[in-house]
Amino acid sequence: MRLSISSAVLAAFLSVPLFAQTPSYVQPMAANGGTLRPSQYWIDPTGQNDYDTDAQAWEDFTLPQTTTITRVRWWGEAAPSLGFAVGFYYQDPNTIAVQPDIFRAGWTPVYLHVFPTVTQTSVGGSMYQFDVTLTTPVTFQANTRYFVSVVGQMPTAGPYWQWASSPTGTNGTFWWQRGLHMYFHLGDNRAVALAGTDGFPVGNSFCVGDGSVLACPCGNNSPVGSNRGCLNSSGVGGGLSATGVASVASDSVKLWASGMTGSTCVFFQGSAQGTPVVVDDGMGCVGGTIVRLGTKAITASASSYPQVGDSTISVRGALPSIGGTYTYQTFYRNASAAFCPPATSNRTNGVLLTWAP
Repeated sequence: MRLSISSAVLAAFLSVPLFAQTPSYVQPMAANGGTLRPSQYWIDPTGQNDYDTDAQAWEDFTLPQTTTITRVRWWGEAAPSLGFAVGFYYQDPNTIAVQPDIFRAGWTPVYLHVFPTVTQTSVGGSMYQFDVTLTTPVTFQANTRYFVSVVGQMPTAGPYWQWASSPTGTNGTFWWQRGLHMYFHLGDNRAVALAGTDGFPVGNSFCVGDGSVLACPCGNNSPVGSNRGCLNSSGVGGGLSATGVASVASDSVKLWASGMTGSTCVFFQGSAQGTPVVVDDGMGCVGGTIVRLGTKAITASASSYPQVGDSTISVRGALPSIGGTYTYQTFYRNASAAFCPPATSNRTNGVLLTWAP
């Protein structure tokens, strides 16, 4: 049964964004680290740097929009005492194979820096998460293949540092080991994430429109695993995500939405998860006390909150100083009356954030 939304609610929730498009790229760690791959060099004090266990792994990535990256995150075994070398590389222009530009005469990396110390966080077992801020921001062009490499800097010859794998990714790992005298293309991908100044994703997605929670109103379910709301007339579902630090005292959270139709959208907050219900072309799942964060213009199917001049989410949402758990969703117009008639609006998936004080 379709539930109608009143004109008062329509006025309050003008248009909300769909699929979240954050300025980040994430290939999360597989359970327990998955298939580990050596990626380390012995830093020989005599300067020879030549040992059979020396190895290096490269992971390719392609960004859908031109993006400036300032932070790198990866997962693997505990950090060696000399830190890590983090580098970015171009695609080899002389081949269509997934191969970094390291063979052509005169090649240079896009960026390469040794970080003697990194932020290291245990994620269970023998696995750790590592975070660095690049010494210089690096801009990557849209729809262009690049590679990232992380290499442990070993104080002694022989020991390995191993990079964890990811269940996501498309082209596997380009890998070399000195003692084997050749390069390999491995089927598993490396666990790595890239982010701009807004930081890495936070919170948990819920209320996805793939039919797992509730069937979308006219068979317009999103593909399973797409993590979006119900499909709209453009053929995609709306997605919402968040980046930043969810702390009331030092709030840097930003909501990102994309894949939507229409000219404006509304970001809103709830104090609880609501029971999923069909609302026009999509689903509503935000409950409790509702706060309208703001109406924003949609550009290239995407939008965000807050923008320049806006209050932070914790201020606009009137969050208590002790923090707490809150939910977020967006609403947007889907102007094609022929799609899933008679409704002309839709919603993104929801995001649940637990705020620290």
